[in-house]
Amino acid sequence: MKNIAVLVYELTIEYNCTVLDGIVDFFEKKEDVNLIISPVNIPLSNSSEFDYQYWTSVKVLNSESIDAFIVITNSFLSNISIDTLSEKLKKLCSKPIVSISVPLNIPGSKYIHVSCGKTYEQIIEHIVKVHKCTRIGFFTAAMTYSKDAEERFVAYKKALKKNHLDFNPEFVIDGDFTPGIAEEKFLERFKSKDDIPFQALLCANDYTAAGVQNALDKIGVKCPDDLLLFGFDDSEVALVCYPALSTINQSVDKSGKEAARMVYDILKGKQVGEYYTIQTTPVYRQSCGCVNPALHNTTGIDQSGNMILDGKRIKFRFENFSAVSYTFTTIYGLLNQMDTSSNLSVYLEGLKYKYGLDNVSELSIVMYKEPVLVGREDSFEVPDEAKLIFYSNKGIKVHKNYFDKEDYIFNPKKEVVPEEFFNRDCGRYILVPLYNRKWNYGYIVFMFYSHNYSLMSIYGKILSNSLLQAYSNFKNSRERDDLLEENKNLSISAKIDELSKLLNRRGFFEYGQKTINLSLSMDKEGCVFFCDLDGLKKINDNFGHDMGDSAIQLVAQVLKKVFRESDIVARLSGDEFGIIAPSFRLNNLENLRKKIAEENEKISRENNLPFILSLSMGCAEYGHDRSNLSEILSKADEKLYEEKRRKHQKK
Repeated sequence: MKNIAVLVYELTIEYNCTVLDGIVDFFEKKEDVNLIISPVNIPLSNSSEFDYQYWTSVKVLNSESIDAFIVITNSFLSNISIDTLSEKLKKLCSKPIVSISVPLNIPGSKYIHVSCGKTYEQIIEHIVKVHKCTRIGFFTAAMTYSKDAEERFVAYKKALKKNHLDFNPEFVIDGDFTPGIAEEKFLERFKSKDDIPFQALLCANDYTAAGVQNALDKIGVKCPDDLLLFGFDDSEVALVCYPALSTINQSVDKSGKEAARMVYDILKGKQVGEYYTIQTTPVYRQSCGCVNPALHNTTGIDQSGNMILDGKRIKFRFENFSAVSYTFTTIYGLLNQMDTSSNLSVYLEGLKYKYGLDNVSELSIVMYKEPVLVGREDSFEVPDEAKLIFYSNKGIKVHKNYFDKEDYIFNPKKEVVPEEFFNRDCGRYILVPLYNRKWNYGYIVFMFYSHNYSLMSIYGKILSNSLLQAYSNFKNSRERDDLLEENKNLSISAKIDELSKLLNRRGFFEYGQKTINLSLSMDKEGCVFFCDLDGLKKINDNFGHDMGDSAIQLVAQVLKKVFRESDIVARLSGDEFGIIAPSFRLNNLENLRKKIAEENEKISRENNLPFILSLSMGCAEYGHDRSNLSEILSKADEKLYEEKRRKHQKK
């Protein structure tokens, strides 16, 4: 059995999904291949605060069990240069790599090349001869790193020359493949029909053309009456535009199919050339006036004038409706589990019986022995030890929860999933990381049958989030129980203050640092407090040391009552107290002061004290960048000093 990984930027982009259709179709009947598809985003991603975690999947897939890679390279190049991407992927270069549709700068890698030069010549010839237009503009994607975009612009200029037309820089607009930017840039340049200097506009892709259509509507320009418009890709968006877009079909699914063929032949020991070229073809529709708007929007004509009707697309939309409806019901169930599962084992039982998908036949959940802190600087390394905590296979009716057992601990550097599970059925899988903010816990691998990759990707993300919510609930409950148990067992005289029955200084620092570390491992920050009893010397002088001891005991009771059971409360010295409160926020500080003052007054009256107890308090936050208890306590001490000084100034 061969394992082939497919790396793609994300699965919500139509182009990527169409490429995957071609890859999946090629391997559909191959009984010796597992296909693992992984949306990996980009290294150092800043599209969302923690999206860089998806890149950890690349490291997971750099496993001894993976035999080859297909990289949908141009899906990354809106956000990262080919040189940077190649550098990041070089560690995979010991395995065969096939790139779509731009060559990677990695020795020995192969690639699929899409040739558009001849097609642009045909389209411009068509515009000149059929539509009698000679002023032809181009909307580029020069704001990206895309080599495809660059090649299309070069092909446009060559096609102008081939058709005896001059290139005019005033006819060029720069964009980035997205409709929003296309609309914005077009409207920046042109405020009315009279401002537009060209008669026809070729766009770097269909999304750009869709953005131009929106801009044309806003300034009252009609397409194709006032302007001929062309896209590139022949995507779904070309069909939903009105009028439907004339465009260039680059046989996107064929790119995937030929990449799959190349990598399969390589693994079979066949000789494979450095690249395979796919020729694009023009498709003329309503936006250039070649098809009647009354006809179905999938209708087009080719270069020879023959009618094209893409019935496959119509059928695909119909077949996916019921699958989408069922999947959304399942996703809703997973979201509901996030709110109701207080225990990971309960959650996993729910997966067994309630929240599987008809389209997901096999599911593996892998967690590392300890979560890994991952920074944006691509610092992740796969641990040597992981555990399969859950496995489900509908075909053989196996649903196993290994979370509380010691079974199936393995080395993820050698195999993505333990071999006895992963190689039971050949098929296609999606791999997504398990992460919460900066902490990476492992990954999920599931086998699916649907061609709706976007929906499967969303399912994987929600499954990951809901599982980690249940895990967090489990960890919080277990750690809270452990801390409570630890606090109950703190009867060892070396760590307990005899007078107050609180932790002493030694116990505070030992258990306090553990509490901070545990809190941060769950990505929860908090506060450290330094308090002292106001006027202890005056109490001792005026009422005796026994009364001073009583004051200390009563203040200890107040602190234990005001703070939570799981917080660490200690007497550090004569009249000084320390507290560690995970998850406490500074915006609650004044409420806390008020509550302490109220409890002090209440306990003073209940015990008939000849004075009202009073505490001064300093507070300092802890976090990932400040976790040393001694240093944080010193900061709290500084705040305490400031408060006492203010009190003295008021007297």
